[in-house]
Amino acid sequence: MNSQRHRRTLAAISILALCLWSPASAGQRRWPAGLASAPPLIGVPKLTEPFVVDGQLDEWASGLATPCRAVSLSIYLQGDHEWLGPDDASMESFIAWNADGICVAVAAWDNELVNDQPPQTLWNEDCVTAVVETQSDADRAPDDPPIPGVRFLIVPPRGDEPARIFDPARAKSPLTYKVKRHTGGYTVEALIPWSMLDDITPEPGTPLFVRFSMIDYDNRDGDQVVPYALTWHPSWYQSPYRRPPGKTAPAVLVDALVRSPETDLESEVLLDVDNCPPVENPTVPITIDLGLHIGREAQAVELLIDDWRSERAVTQKLDLTSTDSALGAKKSAAFTWSLDDVPYGQYTITARILNAKGDSLGSVRRDVLIARGFTAEVLGRIEKANIGAIVKAQPFLAVDWLAAAANLERFRTVAAGRYVPATGFQARELTARLHLLESGKPSADGDDMFDLLALTADPEAQVTVDFWAQDQAQVTICWGAAPIAAVGVQQVADAESARNQFEAPLPVEAELTTLGGKAARIWQPSEGLTGVAVLTGRRIIRVTSPSAEVARRAAAAVAAGVPISLAQTDAMCAALAKEIEDLPLEEPIPEGMKLFVGDTHTHTFFSDGSYSPIYVTLLSLASSMDFVVLTDHNNVDGARLAAAYCKRYEYNHNVIVGQEITMSWAHLNGYPLGELVDAELPAYDLVRNAHAQGAVVQWNHPSEGSGKWAELGFSQGLGPLGVEAWEHVPAAYEQWRKTGRLPVLVGSTDMHLGYFTDLERSIILAPSAGAVDVAEAVRRGNVCIIQPTRKNVVYGAPHMIHLARAALLEGNEFRSRRADYLRSVLANVDITGLITTSPQRRVTTEQANELLQALKDEQQTEGE
Repeated sequence: MNSQRHRRTLAAISILALCLWSPASAGQRRWPAGLASAPPLIGVPKLTEPFVVDGQLDEWASGLATPCRAVSLSIYLQGDHEWLGPDDASMESFIAWNADGICVAVAAWDNELVNDQPPQTLWNEDCVTAVVETQSDADRAPDDPPIPGVRFLIVPPRGDEPARIFDPARAKSPLTYKVKRHTGGYTVEALIPWSMLDDITPEPGTPLFVRFSMIDYDNRDGDQVVPYALTWHPSWYQSPYRRPPGKTAPAVLVDALVRSPETDLESEVLLDVDNCPPVENPTVPITIDLGLHIGREAQAVELLIDDWRSERAVTQKLDLTSTDSALGAKKSAAFTWSLDDVPYGQYTITARILNAKGDSLGSVRRDVLIARGFTAEVLGRIEKANIGAIVKAQPFLAVDWLAAAANLERFRTVAAGRYVPATGFQARELTARLHLLESGKPSADGDDMFDLLALTADPEAQVTVDFWAQDQAQVTICWGAAPIAAVGVQQVADAESARNQFEAPLPVEAELTTLGGKAARIWQPSEGLTGVAVLTGRRIIRVTSPSAEVARRAAAAVAAGVPISLAQTDAMCAALAKEIEDLPLEEPIPEGMKLFVGDTHTHTFFSDGSYSPIYVTLLSLASSMDFVVLTDHNNVDGARLAAAYCKRYEYNHNVIVGQEITMSWAHLNGYPLGELVDAELPAYDLVRNAHAQGAVVQWNHPSEGSGKWAELGFSQGLGPLGVEAWEHVPAAYEQWRKTGRLPVLVGSTDMHLGYFTDLERSIILAPSAGAVDVAEAVRRGNVCIIQPTRKNVVYGAPHMIHLARAALLEGNEFRSRRADYLRSVLANVDITGLITTSPQRRVTTEQANELLQALKDEQQTEGE
């Protein structure tokens, strides 16, 4: 694929796939639920003056004017582009209606006009866009018919070049428009005739869906595609977790705008404040930016800040300042909120706009999440617990405290990205985990699912719960380092909806029964697997296992809602082991060799993963792994930093530096590595480069391979490719095993999103789970895959299948070795140092090297 075209395509998609969120009022909750409120219904007034499409903006006194002059309204920012203020890129949009159609205008400020693109890619550089449609696009599928309406893009004039318009739906647009330059930018006026809107009825009460955007490109941006874009409040189109309700905001035709103390001025006033300020900032800047029209009436702002208990924290009257522009005075006010002695939690900021008499014209509100101080408090509670002391007598309890530390690192990452829904959610999860660890009792908060943590109250049972969405959780049951079962829990709106989903037809016949007094369905999703679903109130519990006994026991245990016991886990482990093929051991195992379990393929935010390298290392141990390989795409910086920080702060987990060597024709994991493998090298040269560093190379997700490499691998095996292992279970597993063509198999999660909910792992036979021994085990074929949700459970070499089955049947050795390993990892760990000093954002290779050198210097100084 042409890389330039690919970048431009991704940029265009990114503009449309907005992922910001507007915090909603969370009532009396200290941490917000993170559910987006419905966008305000925008009133589109009738224009009282005759509309002349000349770009002058003389007739807009009765129209709606919306300011868009803040970096918080960005929907796209990439590369080294920096927003330099309103003169660099900002706009004010206008919309109204009359007998002829919808009247729209944009006043854009742009200090450098650049657009040399052809019509199909005009949106890559300077332009403004407008969308006016008759239906919401919230539920529209890609293959649905087009929504009646208009989506157009206008490029301003430049020098002697005229303005250009692009209407993707029409070869010749009936749109009437005019673009005019002004000091510092340009204006656009356009009339959208009713005929372009499917001849809807032009009268008050008629619904519309609208949006305005501006794209800014400057010569300093070089080959960047869409370096910067901003829009009307991006939150109007968004909800948390990347599930947008639509890319247009709802509007309705009205006779005129009405201003009163009860008026929501969201569409005329911008209350600009970071909805999740950086945790290190001691103050929060607040700006109130008024549209040109309401600015003519407004004289002052009354600012109110209330906490989650509705207690008033700030009351402040602010004078408005005016800035002259070619289109009139732009008014704004500013306030700096000091966070000294301000408790963490959710706050509501209200800006009341006052006229000359002091009467309120309406108000605008924002919810803000203050996370400052939360990290320090949580670290203090973890330090007080003393993981190093706990691990001596209760290693499995210590690892539960480590899970809380991983939760904290997840919180810190999302807070650093100022993503409010995830920040509030992670804070509530962490609060619930700490409550259980400190009191022994679970807590529930509103609609959250954190009561499921009660299942983990007996640490010896090795039960973990991952809340990977607000309405989805997975309960994982392990024995030692081996995963035994995964139980999915879904929570829906109400019991009736849950029953409807529970009773939905299945592609195969299901037995309707009960488990623990609750309605259950049991079926066979495929040969050798048993599926179980249990209905309990608003929740549906689902398990799939090759063991019918495991599926039933696991579903019933989760549905019961009480702590799962060691005896229950033991019974499930024994039942699962019986499903593993009983193969003879043809040769004795050398003395000193043991079984270890881990993951050979994970990602961090040093490539396309969601979280920090330290987070992945913490969560991997909390997820019962003996080792983890960090394999970012064509990057080893994060893995090298993680290994160094873990060593510095005595977190002695087996963290292995790896790389996903990423090419268009294949992805290969190399580990352990000391330096980056150049992915531009020819195939055999890059494999040799990895081998020269002592690494093994595995072929990742071979089923996605293409070209000659894949053809050779599928026809002749791994030998001609020069790599040691094949990731995942091949589709032709049984056939290749019978014909002796089975390659060395490694198991992995390819984890990107921050949860080890995929239970596929590698089991190795080695003296230790250190980097060199893991690589040597793969090199010698002393590795297999365990996946407790697949028919065979264990896949790979016969001797490894035999050993895995025997270890699970015997049981004690797996658990005792796991306990010893936890003691060795956590005896002297400095969790505070590990979390607070490691990078919270991706750094450059140069910065990574500086950090590594600083760590080395620290250790040398301490050793002297």
